[in-house]
Amino acid sequence: MKHKKITTLIILFITFTLVYFILFKKPTKIVNYEPAMEDAFLKYIREEMFPPEEYSKIYKMYEAHKVFEVRKRLNRYYVYMYYAYEIYYSQYHSRSSGSNPVVVKMKKNYNETYSVIKFKKPMDGEAYGDSLKSLFPKYIAEDILANSHIFIKDMLKNIKQIK
Repeated sequence: MKHKKITTLIILFITFTLVYFILFKKPTKIVNYEPAMEDAFLKYIREEMFPPEEYSKIYKMYEAHKVFEVRKRLNRYYVYMYYAYEIYYSQYHSRSSGSNPVVVKMKKNYNETYSVIKFKKPMDGEAYGDSLKSLFPKYIAEDILANSHIFIKDMLKNIKQIK
């Protein structure tokens, strides 16, 4: 009786361990950044980052980004990028701009398009460095910390109008 309980516990432990490693520790694979991912990212900027009432006030919007790497795990794609934007509001004749390193989590749809599931950027202020390192692979985070001014300068040379 006692031997059956121990055997059952061992089998359960091994089963849960295998399920954990299969579902949660599956290795990631580096893949290419596809045009359909670009479409999903730009759609997300236009439709999700700016509520419709704010988006309707935008006269012109410009965007540029640098993709460092795309990793695939199960049916999820993690796009590690740095992006910059400029917005001109016609009603106010004012401008807004910014740039951030971001991780864009996407899923591939059945029709070969992508959808953005999550858009995560590092925290501001003193927490920026640690937050960046927790979001990005180590070598990318170090590159961003050392060269963000170069990335921004290069992106602004290639900024494109999206509205």
